[in-house]
Amino acid sequence: CDLRNIVVHGMVATNCYRPRATSNNFESFTGGFCIDFSQGTRGGIISNNTGNNVLHFCKVESSNIGLNGQPLLPDATTVASRDCLITGNNITGIQQLGIFFNSGTDRLIASSNSLQGSFTVAISVGSVTGFTHDGQIIISNNILKLLSINAIGIRSQLNTATQPPLIEGNSISGGSIGIDWQTPQARFVGNNITSINTGIQISAAVKNIDLLNNHITASSAVAGTGTAAWKGLRARGNTINVTEWSFYLGTIGSLGFSEFFDNSVINQTTRANGSLLINNPSSTRFA
Repeated sequence: CDLRNIVVHGMVATNCYRPRATSNNFESFTGGFCIDFSQGTRGGIISNNTGNNVLHFCKVESSNIGLNGQPLLPDATTVASRDCLITGNNITGIQQLGIFFNSGTDRLIASSNSLQGSFTVAISVGSVTGFTHDGQIIISNNILKLLSINAIGIRSQLNTATQPPLIEGNSISGGSIGIDWQTPQARFVGNNITSINTGIQISAAVKNIDLLNNHITASSAVAGTGTAAWKGLRARGNTINVTEWSFYLGTIGSLGFSEFFDNSVINQTTRANGSLLINNPSSTRFA
């Protein structure tokens, strides 16, 4: 299909099994999502679509959200959306959200998409009160080009994840923050991030996060926010090019049972401070 000049959602699947949105073109969508899989979509595929000048590209969720931020359908019998694949899409001119996973959607993959635009967030994983999320998500091999200085590449707001989402092999360029992570667990592997301010910002109380073989160019590579106690942060084999901090964990309550080794840091600025700041480390290995 070739859909143009539409001010609401382009395609909607609700309570469907194995819906497909494949090889469509979307132009000038100013008021909704090009593709909306919601309220019980199982086994859906969004693939090989193209588009330009759209407000949002696609979302997968289990409930629409009311003005108060709560689900419109909090009924526990509502089937959660799950097992969906978003791959091979090439969308430019995205104004706000590229891919949006939200409210009780599990076992999801977003892979090999090319998304470009001003964005608020290119790929967003949300969390809505009343719906749990076990964290079975793979975001891999996507190319994200952020044309706004305030944009964010990937964001997770999961607060119920029992497993670490996998963020692997993505290329993120531009914007303010490459990855904004508000979830205690994750595996960041082999990502290439070039951003203005922070490569990866972590604001959750970390309990299981791996940073492996990432290439990060930013003012600061990894920054922690908040005052919670952290544990289980493992940074290995990362290549970091910064003008400020390689790792700034100066506000967290403490860091335990963690390790930093085989990381390469390039910082050619004249500095009075060191490159790494960690508050109250214990049982932590540096090599």
